[in-house]
Amino acid sequence: MRLRYYAELLPGKLYLLYCHIEDYFLDKKKRKEIIAELSKVSSLDAEQETCFVQIKKEKELYIFHGKWARKYDYYLSPYGYDKKLDLPYIIYPTENGKKRIYLKRGKRKKLCQTYGQSILKEQDEQSPHRYMNKGITEHIDRMQNSVVIDLGVAEGNFAAEIVDKVGKVFLFEADNSWNESLKATFSDQIEKIEIVNNYVSDHTDIKEGCISLDEYFSANVMPKNVSVIKMDIEGAELSALCGMKKVLETNPQAILLICLYHTQEAEKEITEFLSENNYEYKIRPGYMTPLSLGKQVVPYMRRGVLEAKKRSNNGS
Repeated sequence: MRLRYYAELLPGKLYLLYCHIEDYFLDKKKRKEIIAELSKVSSLDAEQETCFVQIKKEKELYIFHGKWARKYDYYLSPYGYDKKLDLPYIIYPTENGKKRIYLKRGKRKKLCQTYGQSILKEQDEQSPHRYMNKGITEHIDRMQNSVVIDLGVAEGNFAAEIVDKVGKVFLFEADNSWNESLKATFSDQIEKIEIVNNYVSDHTDIKEGCISLDEYFSANVMPKNVSVIKMDIEGAELSALCGMKKVLETNPQAILLICLYHTQEAEKEITEFLSENNYEYKIRPGYMTPLSLGKQVVPYMRRGVLEAKKRSNNGS
């Protein structure tokens, strides 16, 4: 990886070419093993078969597969540096125009640009990790001045997409080193933002640094006009759901956006919870292969994001 540090001195596309060549050789053996294992599997569904075909065509071990994903391979996000704040930023496209998303102090230019590339890729319209769609946008617009709860904020790209349309956004991010960047990103709408530096779980424990949404809002003010709850919290999504039952009961209109890819069991566990609690759901098309996350089981493919809403009384 030391060579990659010096490779950052290269012009943009040459730097990316170097990264791809390096990854090709680093991934070569593992990629062959995975293809050999998948070739023995006879129970792949149609989408998994498509994913497998794409894996065989690709030269590296990617998380996202297909032509839509490969168009980002030689793309670097627009980058800037705010001298006044002493912070780097990337330019992120939203429905309401391009916005600055600030990153952590000291992050090097090429790493900022590839970070931006990864966000754009995961939120591409064809990505299994995509959060927003037309239906969610219309839902937020209909509610007007609603509350959004964002669990697992990081740099805040999801909040940046919706902050102009809502009245309040609760940003739950356990890593407080993001605070400076988040305050810079939302500086012109800071009155709408509340940052909470805790892990979200099914219980509250000060020593552990975790809270449940039910206990957090019971100690403050329980919102009654939540439009969206988004969860991307490193595999703690089910635990968070178990700790927000009062929030969900108070806000049956809330759409849930839940990441499924952190663990192999997440899809089954979360869909069972939703069915038991009278939610209908749909999962974004396609598969991801996040090989660095948790225990890996053949066929290695995991779903990205699930969208859920409460069933109406008539069952429709």
